[in-house]
Amino acid sequence: MNMLLTGGTGLIGSVIKTELERQGHGVINLARGKMELFIKGKFDGLGNVDTFIHCARDRKYLESASRENWVGEYIVDVVAAYEISMMLNELCPSLKNIILISSAYGIRPANPKISNSPIHYGVAKAAQIHLAKELAVRLAPKVRANCISYGGVESDRNTEEFKQQYSKNVPLGRMATTNDLFHAVEYILNNDYITGQNLVVDGGMTI
Repeated sequence: MNMLLTGGTGLIGSVIKTELERQGHGVINLARGKMELFIKGKFDGLGNVDTFIHCARDRKYLESASRENWVGEYIVDVVAAYEISMMLNELCPSLKNIILISSAYGIRPANPKISNSPIHYGVAKAAQIHLAKELAVRLAPKVRANCISYGGVESDRNTEEFKQQYSKNVPLGRMATTNDLFHAVEYILNNDYITGQNLVVDGGMTI
């Protein structure tokens, strides 16, 4: 398979990229600057892309709930995902899979006593989940579109206090690790009868 991946240098995106390449897939990592060029129709070298995985994010939009950050987060999560999906559908006859990487906070609001995740992040992620459903309907039967919503993933940005507090709200009693991430992507890629779904990988947090 030939994959177009946004956000391939982030925590989740880098894991997805590494595992796809390990399995022998070709991966084009569309960085933020190139993503904007692509949307403007100025990006070459796509080849026969059959899968688009949107994992882009920009942490600067999480600094505050300003109007600028509301708009910026929504554009990255929803508008860019839509525009790239539609452009690929037009340019690449081989396109058959779209996977949007969302968040458990798009299903259940973050607890402000535990997480400082801003309100607009969860709202944009909820819209992203619905976008996958819209794309699944509008691009069928040629293209399948699905979403994956991850819970919190352990990283060096997490304090021990945060990990302990977060884990108390997860039935499986822990945050996700990088080893938990790729299986959901692989499952969707290998099942041709799944579309319009939001696969939740959160240890049960949103139950």
